Amino acid sequence: MSCSYRWFVLAVALPFVGACVQSDPSFNPGEVDFVTEVKPILTSQCLPCHHSGTALGGFNLETEERALRTGRHGPFIEPGSPEWSRLWQLVSASHPERSEEDLMPAHGPRLSREEKSILYRWIEQGATWPDGERGRLRPLQNPNRT
Repeated sequence: MSCSYRWFVLAVALPFVGACVQSDPSFNPGEVDFVTEVKPILTSQCLPCHHSGTALGGFNLETEERALRTGRHGPFIEPGSPEWSRLWQLVSASHPERSEEDLMPAHGPRLSREEKSILYRWIEQGATWPDGERGRLRPLQNPNRT
């Protein structure tokens, strides 16, 4: 194979390889932003059942203080350790005692692969949660239940 042919193949194939890698939601080395990425997922997918009015399982996500507390089954969110976080265990079925039927959210569509990736990376990166209104989650008036 000639050297110029190799460069031609590389030049043609490289954009396709890059597109494949970038379309994989787990390939995103950047910092996850709570307000634009995490908050919408928690608000639409988790908060309908986990706020002060209906904190099912004792899990309330309205504020950082409430979300980071430890429940009877361990920490809800363990910054830096997704595998030890109940939130991650419940949305991904990574807990040995949970099956696919036990996945959260219990009602409505399951989290997409991209949403799971965002939550995993956010927890892994330290689960930073902004102060004040930017960090406060409020239940939607009409949650996306179908």
